[in-house]
Order: sequence, then C-alpha cells, then structure tokens
Amino acid sequence: MEAQRKLVQQLEHRAPLLQSLDTEILESLDAETRFFAQALPHLEIIRKLEFAAIISGDKGDDGSWKKWTDKSQQEINIEKFKKSLDEDSLAILIVKNMLLTGFDAPLEQVLYLDRSLKEYELLQAIARVNRVYDDKKTEGLVVDYYGVDIAAALSVYENLDTESAWFDIRAELPRLRDRYQRVTALFTEKGCTIDDVDACVDLLRDERLRVEFNDCFKDFLNTLDTILPRSEARQPYNFVRDAKKLGFIKKAVADLYRDEKLNIVSAKEKVRALIDQYIESQGVDPKVPPIDIMSLDFKTHVQRHRSIKAQAAEMEFAARHHISVNYEEDPVYYKNLSEKLTKILESLADNWEAKVEALRKYIEQIQTGRTTDETGLDPKTQMPFLNILGEYSQKELPELAQATVEIVKHIRQEIRRINWGSQIVQEDLRRWIAGYLDDHDLVSYNQLEEVADKLVQLARRNRDNLMA
Repeated sequence: MEAQRKLVQQLEHRAPLLQSLDTEILESLDAETRFFAQALPHLEIIRKLEFAAIISGDKGDDGSWKKWTDKSQQEINIEKFKKSLDEDSLAILIVKNMLLTGFDAPLEQVLYLDRSLKEYELLQAIARVNRVYDDKKTEGLVVDYYGVDIAAALSVYENLDTESAWFDIRAELPRLRDRYQRVTALFTEKGCTIDDVDACVDLLRDERLRVEFNDCFKDFLNTLDTILPRSEARQPYNFVRDAKKLGFIKKAVADLYRDEKLNIVSAKEKVRALIDQYIESQGVDPKVPPIDIMSLDFKTHVQRHRSIKAQAAEMEFAARHHISVNYEEDPVYYKNLSEKLTKILESLADNWEAKVEALRKYIEQIQTGRTTDETGLDPKTQMPFLNILGEYSQKELPELAQATVEIVKHIRQEIRRINWGSQIVQEDLRRWIAGYLDDHDLVSYNQLEEVADKLVQLARRNRDNLMA
C-alpha cells in the first residue's frame, strides 16, 4: 500500500511532463520514464486498488493481524478478489502456504514469487494464473523475484507433456530479428523506408504485396509480444518503435484501400495497446473505420492527402467498396457503376490530374444517387426490379414500368407474411412472377424461370426497403 501511495504521487507529479511527450521522444527515454508514461492512463485504477493478506493464524499473533487470519474475513476477501475491478477494487492477495489447492480464480493474471517453491508446489502456484477467462484473459504472468527452478519442476513430467510448456527467451531474440528484417525488407528492397509512410502506402497498393506484408507483420508482432516488456525489445533495433510505425502504415493502408484483412486486432494485447496509442498520437482513431463515400466530409477527407496518387486511390477504393457492399441491392445499377469506374481508370492510366478530376465527378454522381426518371418509379424500391426486366425484355419502357409497379406491389404483399422465409412461400412467389411475365409476354419463354428467380432474390435482399 505504501508502494501504491508513492506510485500515485509520482504519477500525479510527472503527469504534465508525461502528457507533453511525443511518442517518438518517449521511445528514446529511460525505462523508468516509459513505465510512468504507460501507467499514467491507468492512474484512477491504480489509485483505487485494494490489498489483503491471507495468512495462517497463531496464538501469539498481534491482535491487528486478525483481519488477515480470521477465516470468515478471508472468505470474504477471496470472493471480492474473484470479482472484476469494475465490481470490486480488491486486486492483490498476499499469501504464504495458502490458496495453492482448492482455489479457483480464472481472472487472476499475475503471480509474484518471493520465496522458494519446488516441484508440485511450484506448478500448483503457476497454475493459479494459467487459466483462460471469458475471452478477456489471453495469458498469465509469473514474476519471479526469488529464482525458482521451473525446469526441475517440469522434470517430473514426461518430455512430451512439457516440451511446449516453456521456452528460453534468448532463443526468441534471433527469431525476432529475422522476422523484423523480413517485414522491413518488403519496403527497403523497393527503395522505401518505413519512415516514409506515403511511399510505403503507395507501394502496398499491390494486393499480393499487402497479403505478404500482413503475414510478415503478424509474425513479427507475435514474437515481439513474447519478448515484451524486456529491454531487448528496444535494443539494438528498437523493435517497439518500428512496430508502431508499421502499425500506423497498416492502418493507413487498410483505410485507403478498404482492405478489411489488414486488421490490427490480429496483434496480441501488449503490442496492440502500444500501436493503438501511437496511431492515436498521429491524430487517427484506430477503432474508427475508413470514411464512407456517402459522407459529407468525404471530399474534404480526400483533399487531406498530400499526394495526388493517394487522392485518386482514396476515391477509387472507396467507390469499389461502396459498389461491393451495395451490389446485391441493385445488380444492374452497380454493374454499370463498376464498368464506368473501370473505363475511367483504364482510359486515364497515369494521367493523375485528369484521373482525380474524373473520379471527383464520378463520386459526385454516386453521392447524388439514383433519381426519379421519366418512369416515375421509386429509385430504391422499384428501379432495381425495372433494371432486371430491362436486361431481358424487348418491351418499351412505359410498359416495363407499369409491369414493375404491379410486380413490386405483389412482392410487398408477400414479404409481409409471417412465414416469408419459408421455401414454399418464396417458390409460390416465383411461380406467380413467372406466370405474370408469361401472361404479359414480357420475356421469352425460356427465360421466365431465370428472370423470376432473380426478382425473388432481389426481393429477399431488399426486404427492409420494401417493407418501409
């Protein structure tokens, strides 16, 4: 508790300085300053932490020890300890020769050892933190102040049972260096450095290279997470600093190219927290998805890119994403949008200024959306059905528009039925549509089933719009 009080005082005293430090500067400072910087965001939690001792009582004990030796109070403290910090502030139990057996607290994350423990007793102690907890606890940490012999404890088991139970961290360092060099070489071999974010992002336009980068970066982060928080993670290469830079590049690439596979959540908790903090320091929220093409701020967002190539990429991939997400709602309309985008990209190629201007007008067209034309049909609920009929029918537009109104009216009645999801109901609708198309001679006989099926599929995908 005295240590807690001192830590709180030091954090409060250092807070103004720590809050002013840039993350790049912080990486070059001593370990103690980095520790305080990492602890500061958790000051309020640290301030409210409570402690309790669980010890065996004796006749000669001082009277003040009763709160730690009384059985009923011990049971109360154990139950409090088993609760999350949101429910109770008791966070640390101090024990001696107790709670090694018959004690089940899966949320326990850290075990501090300050005396000799051997064989089964040592393994029982370690087992206290070696439990998963509600997908929130991914690992347990054992801090050994004494110097226990884990190898001797494990020797009582067969090698097959223990060969993957522990590892020598010194063997991980060469692996960390190798994986670091593999991921950075993706850029250096092509004349880039990870300090040039724009160049790296442009390089990763290549989808195959993005896949390779994602795999290499994930391997590097997994090994780095194993090494942390040891000082070897920062020297001599300063792996932590460069992991943050690579994480920022990954976020920028994921947002620009709308690549959902590039998800920073693939990193483990310790590394992810460091990277997220760095991304936030660059003015980006790692939890916010890329800006939507329909946003009022999209145009301003595009103009923030210093590179004209990045502006073109932002518009191109935002459009691709928009088309992909909405395609099934109106396949004909979005197919036409996709073909128009391809034509712009192919015809203007490396003429970046002309391409940006053409894409800007193209985006404005998407944002304007489908408008009511001479048919008077609703752009969201009727035009998608007209578009499909128009692909298969030779009839004049007014006749197709009238047919669309009647078909959509019938579909709306059907999809309000409680059992709409059943195959029988949807098959009845398909037969009705095929009969309607045949009766009005709208499409050729051999295409009746195909068109009816497409219209029913479209009804399923647009059910929410049709029921509004």
